[in-house]
Amino acid sequence: MEILWSISELGKLPGPIFLAIGVFDGVHLGHQAVISTS
Repeated sequence: MEILWSISELGKLPGPIFLAIGVFDGVHLGHQAVISTS
């Protein structure tokens, strides 16, 4: 996984590229249930 801070950084990566854009805002309820049982 690569973290890019600017769209201009995409040119330096070899393809193919799969891109996810967003902000991590915590653990959703499904993963909370999995974590609590471990």
